[in-house]
Amino acid sequence: MQLSQLTVLQLCINVLIDKDEKLELDKTIKLIEEKKIGIYLKNGYSDIDLSLYKPKDLIDVSEIIYNEFEGYGSKARVRKKLGITKDGLILLSSLITSYIQNKFSDEEIDPINPYD
Repeated sequence: MQLSQLTVLQLCINVLIDKDEKLELDKTIKLIEEKKIGIYLKNGYSDIDLSLYKPKDLIDVSEIIYNEFEGYGSKARVRKKLGITKDGLILLSSLITSYIQNKFSDEEIDPINPYD
């Protein structure tokens, strides 16, 4: 999965948060554990357009978010370490940020033109 795909997804999640959309934390965790969060995001919100994401991309997104979530060990640890207790969209944004930091931290990214 490319960095640009993840940042676009994160921007879409930020749009939802800005529009006061909510996704209950327990439902989000269930979707993450079932590896269905990518499909849910694509089909569950009309305010964002994820039509450029192919089915394989949505599977990859779900897998990435699942693996990042599993790295915390448990739902209780996620809540404690990230301080997120209500909004699943914020959890998703945090997990994507965490993945980007872990995956791309060794690579030099040009802040002027990050997609080159």
